Amino acid sequence: MRSRVSVLSVLCLLFIRVALFAQLPEPRIEPIVGARAPALSPDGSQIAFVYRGDIWVAPSRGGRATPITRHIAYDSSPLWSPDGKWIAFASNRNGNWDIFAVPAQGGVPVQLTFHAQNEIPSSWSRDGRFLYYSASYDSNNPAIIELEVATG
Repeated sequence: MRSRVSVLSVLCLLFIRVALFAQLPEPRIEPIVGARAPALSPDGSQIAFVYRGDIWVAPSRGGRATPITRHIAYDSSPLWSPDGKWIAFASNRNGNWDIFAVPAQGGVPVQLTFHAQNEIPSSWSRDGRFLYYSASYDSNNPAIIELEVATG
């Protein structure tokens, strides 16, 4: 009986020791390498960029970056609205490059263009009413197209 208790206590101690050391290690903070297409917010406090196919935002002075979009498709070309509330971007989530806008704090992206050709955002009007983008609809030569954001 005594040997059974001692074997049981050894097994319990072994289990406790394994359980204590089976925890995940402390996460390491590492810099992002390979970020592309940086876009500075209108007030200069934040920067949007593409990392691993998603749009991320970080403080322009440095700090923790947070993903704004998360999708299996590739998102590119972030572009801040003049008021800093929206980020327009191109995405190939429908098979071709369409333009979407997402709230700067994150949320559900809104699709702004629906054409079968590729569209890439270029700039916003000063008042934020219009979004300008490049597309090649009727020829191989790209043109700048004006899109009224509120009505499409």
